Amino acid sequence: MVHDREYGQREAAREGYPHLTGAEFVNCFCKKYKVIPATPVTRIEFTYV
Repeated sequence: MVHDREYGQREAAREGYPHLTGAEFVNCFCKKYKVIPATPVTRIEFTYV
């Protein structure tokens, strides 16, 4: 999310933060959950049909 700007922007928006860049989202996430950027994180995505 940090190195690929477009991917980071899309993923931050999917998490509900369209106003943040990928790097900004990673920084906020790490600060809130007290983890480092290298910590593996699982995102569950739902599709409504």
